[in-house]
Amino acid sequence: MMASIEEIREALAKTQGNLSNTAKLLGCTRATLWNWSQRSPEVKSAIKESRKQLLDRCITSAQALALGVPRTDADGKFVGWDERPDAGMLKYFISTLGRDEGFGENLDITTNGKDINHIQVEVIDSREQVSQEEDVEDDF
Repeated sequence: MMASIEEIREALAKTQGNLSNTAKLLGCTRATLWNWSQRSPEVKSAIKESRKQLLDRCITSAQALALGVPRTDADGKFVGWDERPDAGMLKYFISTLGRDEGFGENLDITTNGKDINHIQVEVIDSREQVSQEEDVEDDF
């Protein structure tokens, strides 16, 4: 018998969306919980929501890694780092959150009409495209 949606949501909250631990709390297997989600849109939605909440928590942690922890003096002036920013995480945030401003990388694949075994890969830095477009617009 399937647990109630309230029981499932409560278990998901307690386990922070971990399906194996949620299933244990509900007294079933992970496969059973997954099957419930396939039969019930409410269960599927509850699982999806718990995963989005987990993603939000991960993004918060990733932001702290990306930005680091600055050290300031009594006047609030920057004097160093308690934790230095993580360059890889900064690049990730800028390339994903800044796409609409030309940051990030695009991967265009074309065969140029050739056999599929002859694929040409070209990496385009879209920041160059944005600056070229802006230059053209400035000329008018």
